[in-house]
Amino acid sequence: SYKKNNYDEDVIQKEIIQWKERGISETDYIAIYIGSIHLRNARLDLLIKSAAKCPKIKFVLCGNGPDYENLKNEIAKLNISNVYLPGYMNDLQLTALGKLSSCGILPYSNTPDFINSLPNKLGEYLSYGIPVLTHLKGTSKKLLEDNKCGGYFSNEDELSELLMNYYNNPDLQFECKKNSFKLYKEKFDSDIVYNNLFKHIINDYGYEVEEEKK
Repeated sequence: SYKKNNYDEDVIQKEIIQWKERGISETDYIAIYIGSIHLRNARLDLLIKSAAKCPKIKFVLCGNGPDYENLKNEIAKLNISNVYLPGYMNDLQLTALGKLSSCGILPYSNTPDFINSLPNKLGEYLSYGIPVLTHLKGTSKKLLEDNKCGGYFSNEDELSELLMNYYNNPDLQFECKKNSFKLYKEKFDSDIVYNNLFKHIINDYGYEVEEEKK
């Protein structure tokens, strides 16, 4: 599950202005990655290579890590202008970015622990109501494909193809956004998930859950 913090809209709008000053706005098609900048755990190289193939898409990679400077230097060396490395962003800043974003990317390496689990960032992306593209086989891939709210890529060409398919098909993008938020509410919203779990446990022990009296 994922616990989503609620902020006043005017507070979020102030952060959106900050993102616009960084070159990110609602008129862009924005692909985001949120997590550690660690090339052993995440195939961020695939995102960089895809960015070179998709100049119309802005890639925003949020976070710090041991490979931050190396990645920054690689982007500069390749002269790629559509990748942004804003560094660590707090929850409010990420919430504002989520409102501007078009899709989220899970480029994690296919280690057994990642393959057999659902990364916390999956719930976060879904809470933004955006399609999710994953490099992970297994549980994440099946969940996204079954619920028609994302897709799987094994290399930069497949990632680029997925991104451009959404970019060129607004109806598909709109449908996947609806499906993403629906999946979040059904499976990841901690308020709903824990409430349902509580009711399930109480009923299993033979108690009835009383409805709140009006």
